[in-house]
Amino acid sequence: MNNLKLKNRFNVIYIIYGALIFGQLIFFVISYYLIENKLTETNQSVDGIFKILIPVVGIISMFVSYKLYNSRVSGYKESKELIQKLSFYLNNKIIQWAILEGSGFLSLVAFLTTGNYFYVIIFLFVMGFLILTRPSKENFFNDLKVSGSDRSLF
Repeated sequence: MNNLKLKNRFNVIYIIYGALIFGQLIFFVISYYLIENKLTETNQSVDGIFKILIPVVGIISMFVSYKLYNSRVSGYKESKELIQKLSFYLNNKIIQWAILEGSGFLSLVAFLTTGNYFYVIIFLFVMGFLILTRPSKENFFNDLKVSGSDRSLF
């Protein structure tokens, strides 16, 4: 496996992560614009349900994404191929991010539906957690126990 192919594969991880963050931020900006300019009708009747549901879903999504990623990585069967390790890392990161992204979008939909800024705060917490799960070569090396000789390929 040549270095360029590995670097390109890792760059794909950065691009996917960036697209997820960018997509959520764009949806937030659009939602904020619609609510601030009163371009959408709000429905306060579902606010009571959302006040319980959205924080619970946010906390559960952060917990589940963290635990699921760690359990899958800790149970990883050692492979000799670095590209297999990288694919495993990418797959698990995407699963982790998808859980968090779903929770973030749900928070924004609740905000868009009710106009309650409490859901923006939940969204910001989920986004903060998503930012903390950013991909890095060091995390990849540590999580999948990449050896020193394989590290030099990056």
